[in-house]
Amino acid sequence: MIFILLIITVDRFLWDINLFLENATDNYSNFLVFTIFFISESVMGILPPEIFIAWTDKTPMPWTNLTGLALLAYMAGSVAYYIGRMILSIPAVTRYVKLTMAKHIRNIRRWGGVMIMVTALLPLPFSIASMAAGIMEYDYRKYLFFAVARIARFYLYALLIYKII
Repeated sequence: MIFILLIITVDRFLWDINLFLENATDNYSNFLVFTIFFISESVMGILPPEIFIAWTDKTPMPWTNLTGLALLAYMAGSVAYYIGRMILSIPAVTRYVKLTMAKHIRNIRRWGGVMIMVTALLPLPFSIASMAAGIMEYDYRKYLFFAVARIARFYLYALLIYKII
């Protein structure tokens, strides 16, 4: 929500976001935008997904492109999960996690679904939560189940952003 308010403020007082999004739609291929989005969502979520959601509204098929973004975000979360699993394969990390994080691992395994769902729905770093789930060896099937909320988030945010921009 804060990001949406920021978009409104920037659009009204600093910069014409509609013009920027129309330029992006005219000058960059969908493939390039989707690739940048996927990389960002897989590795630390550097670029806010709301920018890409707003971009879909300016494309000829906004809901189709939004669906593509939502599915890519879901898949990027899985990539981040497996990056976490790869990080855990580093012996020093494994020792640290097993020795000093035992209590947290129990809590993650118990409450990890809530953490995954909250980060999937809110503007929190979903890729970092996904990596943490991988590092803590959270059950992958449960991860996938709770991460579906990420797809719902894109549709809910699109309903708001499409009305604003």
